[in-house]
Amino acid sequence: TYINLGNTYADMDESGKAIVQYKKSIELNPDNALAYINLGNTYADMGQLDKAKVQYEKSIELDPGNVDAYLELGITYSELKDYDEALEHYKKAMIIEADDKILPYLMACAYSLKGDIGSALESFENALENGFDDLEHLKTDSDIKVMRQSPEFDKLIQKYFNQ
Repeated sequence: TYINLGNTYADMDESGKAIVQYKKSIELNPDNALAYINLGNTYADMGQLDKAKVQYEKSIELDPGNVDAYLELGITYSELKDYDEALEHYKKAMIIEADDKILPYLMACAYSLKGDIGSALESFENALENGFDDLEHLKTDSDIKVMRQSPEFDKLIQKYFNQ
């Protein structure tokens, strides 16, 4: 299928060719939400975040229960430093997948970046409760730099990692 061919090109860093294939897929089936997500991902990889947003929004319009579209849209807004909008999309994704461990971590990142440490810690603990366990990443992720300076962060690390 055109989506599979697009994925192959995307894996080979042939973004232009991937875009052509995803657009062919959409032309044949304009209701295929996955094609829009993949097209959005390719645009995001190319740094064309405004184009990526449009594709993710179209995917959500076609399939409002698709957690990946909300996730990618949230990431895109975070990259654009619109943390409030990113959080809105992460929250919508959490409604669909309440036990996800990455979504609350991404929420913690967005809250930390906007300086809301209380909400960041709350989301971070939710991520830990849901099984987030990448301690090495936690030590180096610049998105949570501000949160990491909180004594509460250290308490959570001790509680969940016995460190």
